[in-house]
Amino acid sequence: MTLEEAIQNLTYMKEHLYSYFNRPQFQALELGIEALKRLKEHREDHIDITFRALPGETEEEINAH
Repeated sequence: MTLEEAIQNLTYMKEHLYSYFNRPQFQALELGIEALKRLKEHREDHIDITFRALPGETEEEINAH
């Protein structure tokens, strides 16, 4: 899974399944979405730095930068 796919999936959960989450879980979901967005932006801005893949993240995502 790529970072973009993860962001899209988590955003879908936030927008469509919010009634299943309690407040701390919803906040954790929002925090995770924002953290992945910032990580994606950081990788795009720093193409000369080697990054390790996150658990479940595809190597193609890392090698694309």
